[in-house]
Amino acid sequence: MKSQIVLPSLRIHARHGVFEQERSVGSWFRVSLVATVECDDRLIEADSLEGTVDYGLIVGCIRDCMKTPSRLLEHLVLSTGRCLMARFPSIAHLELSIAKENPPLGCQCGEIVVKMAFSR
Repeated sequence: MKSQIVLPSLRIHARHGVFEQERSVGSWFRVSLVATVECDDRLIEADSLEGTVDYGLIVGCIRDCMKTPSRLLEHLVLSTGRCLMARFPSIAHLELSIAKENPPLGCQCGEIVVKMAFSR
């Protein structure tokens, strides 16, 4: 059986960006994902966590990835997506987006978002 784990909006403060100010002060980022997971029907019926992916571990993995500074948002999404796919082999497909809130563009801009998809 397949299921989807949806994380609509995880907000994390981190130090990513091209400019020194972004890396020293940091910014708020919003991580969203949809993970299609191959579940074990018998374990799900038995109400066992081993039948799926622990979303608490997904959040922990994302938080760890956000600790390593990246200059590019694209690099951050790529490295985070690869880390999630490597750590959780039962994820068959992953759609991951990371938004940078209030990027330094010299104008009012709510956020910039980079999205990528990963499949086995």
